[in-house]
Amino acid sequence: MKRNYLILSPFQKNIPKNFKILSLQKYFIKNEKKEKRFHNLEYHWNYPKKVDKDYVYLEKIHTKLVKSLSISLNQFHNVNFNERYWRILLDPFLFYYISTFFDRWEQIRSASRIKGKLYLGIPNFENKFKTPRDVRDFISIVNHEDWNIKILEKIICYNFKNKFTFLGNYPRTNIKNYFQLIRSRVKFINYIFFLCFHLVNLFAKKRKFAFISTNITKKNLFKLYSYFKSFFTFFDDKLNVEEKKFRYSSHNTELRQILFQDSRTLKKKTFENFLKINLPDFLPLYLCEDYKKINRLVKNINFDVKYIITSYGLWSNPFRKVWLANSINNGSKIFIKSHGGAIPVKSHTFNFLNDVSDKKLTWYSPVKKGQTQIVSELNENNILEKINTKSCKREKIGIVLQSKTRWSFRIEYTPMSSQILETHLLTKNFIEKLKPKIKSQILIKPYQFSHSREDMIFKKFKKNFYNKKYFDLLNISKIIICTYPETSFSEAMISNRPTILIYKKNHYQFPKKFMRLLNNLKKNNIIFHDPDKAAKFINMKWDLIDKWWNSNAIQTIRNDFLKSCLNYDKGWLNSWRKFIINLK
Repeated sequence: MKRNYLILSPFQKNIPKNFKILSLQKYFIKNEKKEKRFHNLEYHWNYPKKVDKDYVYLEKIHTKLVKSLSISLNQFHNVNFNERYWRILLDPFLFYYISTFFDRWEQIRSASRIKGKLYLGIPNFENKFKTPRDVRDFISIVNHEDWNIKILEKIICYNFKNKFTFLGNYPRTNIKNYFQLIRSRVKFINYIFFLCFHLVNLFAKKRKFAFISTNITKKNLFKLYSYFKSFFTFFDDKLNVEEKKFRYSSHNTELRQILFQDSRTLKKKTFENFLKINLPDFLPLYLCEDYKKINRLVKNINFDVKYIITSYGLWSNPFRKVWLANSINNGSKIFIKSHGGAIPVKSHTFNFLNDVSDKKLTWYSPVKKGQTQIVSELNENNILEKINTKSCKREKIGIVLQSKTRWSFRIEYTPMSSQILETHLLTKNFIEKLKPKIKSQILIKPYQFSHSREDMIFKKFKKNFYNKKYFDLLNISKIIICTYPETSFSEAMISNRPTILIYKKNHYQFPKKFMRLLNNLKKNNIIFHDPDKAAKFINMKWDLIDKWWNSNAIQTIRNDFLKSCLNYDKGWLNSWRKFIINLK
C-alpha cells in the first residue's frame, strides 16, 4: 500500500514518486497528468451546517479580539476611543484575518483525520512574513501560493506535528502573486480634483451632508449637490491623493512586542491562541507604526460633515477609515448604503456595517435592526431599460460566470475557494445539455477577476468567451443565464431581458424573509439548481422565450423581485433628495 504524501499546493514542486498524493482541495491545473495523481480531500465548508456553526464560533472570537485590541491600541497610542472607533479601523481586516487562518487550520485538521501517517516536505521558516500596509495588501498576500504553504506548515508545527513525518525538500512553487497589488501613481486628473477640493473647501468647510466613496457617478452627485445649493466635495479625490503620496514605515518588531506583550505568555495550543500569537506579524502598518502619522494628516484636513453617506468608505483606504472614525467620534452620523447585490445572504462580515453605522441603507427589504430600505441607483442612468428598445438582432444566450480566489479569505454564505469549481462544472453541464442550434449561440462572460481555472473547465468553449461590457451582452442576448444571485442578476432583471439563475443550493443561505420570493422564482422556472432541468426548459422554450417572459405571471414575480430586493424606482434621484431633506 502506498504511503500518503500531502501537498499544500497543486503547484508545489519536488513532489516525490511512489506516494499516494493527497491535495487539500479540488483544483484544476494545466498539467493534466500531474493532476490525475492527486486525490482531493473534501473541502471542510461543503456543508451549510458547518458554515453556520463556524460562523457563530468565529464571530465570538472576533468580538473578544475587538474588545482586547481596542484596549491595547488605546494604551499603545495613548488615546481613549470606544470599541466602535477601533472596529471601524480593525475591520474588515480582522474579519479576513480570522477567516483566513481558520480556513487553513480546518483544512489541516481535516487532513489529520486520515488514518495512518502523513508525509510532508520539510518546512522552512527562514523567510519572514510580509506585514501588510492595509486591508488590500493583506488580501493580496493571502492569495499567494507560497504564503499559504508557509501558513499551513506553521499550523502543522503548532498543533498537528505528531500526525506528520517530514521528508524531502522544502515544498515551494514558482507561482507569482495571484492578486499582485500595484500602487498606481497619482495622475494629473487626481491633482486637478485635489486642488478643486481645497478651492471648494474655502467656501464650504462645514456641510449638512456629503457622499463619500459611493458608486453614484460624479454627474449625478453634482445634480444632488446642486439641488441643495451645495458644492461638490472632491473629498474622495483629496484622500486618494494623500494615500498615494504616503510612504509607509517598515515593520517594527520592538513596537509590536510592546503592543502584543500578552501574546508571548500563551501556552495552550488552541486556534484562538494561534490567532493571537501570529497577529503581531499581520496587523497592518496603518494600525501600529503609521497610525499617528495618518491620524495627524487627517486631522489637518478641515472638513466637517454632519451626515456622511458612504458605500465603500470603511473598506480599504486607511486615510478614509481614520477620517470616518474621527468624524463619528466628533458627533457625525454615518449612513452606509448598498453598492450592489440582489437577494441578501443570511449574514455578512460579522454584521460589521450594521454595527458601526447609525443606519444601514439597504436596497433589499430590511432583515435586521438598524436597516432602512432605500431606492437602488443600480440603473442610475436608465441605460438598462433602454436595452429592449434597441433594434439589434437578439439571438445569443449570454452566460455570466462568477469567480472566487483559490484561497478563501472570508467565511461567507456564498461559494468559497474550490467550491467555485462546482459552480463552473454545473454551468458546463448545463451548456452540454443544450440543443446544438442553441449551443452554437452561447457567449460566456467571465468574471472581472477570472483566471486559468475557468480556462481549464471551459477550454472547449474558449471561442465563445465574451470580453466586452455586460451591457453589450445584454443588448444582443435572447436570454441571460446568471450563475450567481448578485448584481449581474439584478441588472438583467431591471433590463427585463429574459433571465434565469442557476446555482448550487448548498452554496448559499438566505434570510427566511426571502423564502417566499425564492420559492416563487423556482416555481416559475427563473431559478434552477439542476442544470439538466434548466437546459430542458431552455430547449423547450427557446422559440417562445419572449412570450414566456412577458406573461403576467413572470412579470408579476419580476416586479416582486425589483421591489423586495432593489426597491427599484426610476425616480431614484428624487428619493435621495427626500431622504436628505428628512435628515434630522
